[in-house]
Amino acid sequence: MFDVLLMTGAAGVGKTSTAQGWSASRRGTAAHLSHDTLLLFVKSGLVSPAESETAEAERQWRIAIEVCVAATRIYAASGIRCAIDTFLLPHHLDLWRGLAHLHVGLVVLHPAVEVAARRNTARLEQTGWGVPTWQVHANHAAMTAWKNYSQPLVVDTSEMDLEQVLAAIDAWEEHMGSPPRRGQIWRALAE
Repeated sequence: MFDVLLMTGAAGVGKTSTAQGWSASRRGTAAHLSHDTLLLFVKSGLVSPAESETAEAERQWRIAIEVCVAATRIYAASGIRCAIDTFLLPHHLDLWRGLAHLHVGLVVLHPAVEVAARRNTARLEQTGWGVPTWQVHANHAAMTAWKNYSQPLVVDTSEMDLEQVLAAIDAWEEHMGSPPRRGQIWRALAE
């Protein structure tokens, strides 16, 4: 059983919905943390990495990760499992090193790029929150790097609803065993 489930993917693929659904469907106590939501706690001087590639945007993005890690450690110490939605690429894995002592699972939601772009556009129209289509394409291409690792669950959610995605995650978690076996990606976290 995972203490923490990191949920990643391109913009608009359903990271937040899936993390919320996962945490709400656990038998025990579970929390959901959103990296984007924590980033948006900054009200004055916010520089979003979705809108700017400056050092300040990167600094604020990293601070939000540190807050996620700290909150997750507090929850875990109290026996509360966590699902975290975040945009995570392999070269940023070390930013989550503070979770290395926990049993961490990583799910990469990776529908077809056209599906991701359509979902992002729908979210942008409904909520005002989203990224330009070119960025969805770039994020989607970057997520293919996870296919080179043995441990994460990469799910093509193009034809799946939330219940099917959650069922796939639960089956994978059961397959991983208890405690989950640590593969290549978790050795990178522990180093």
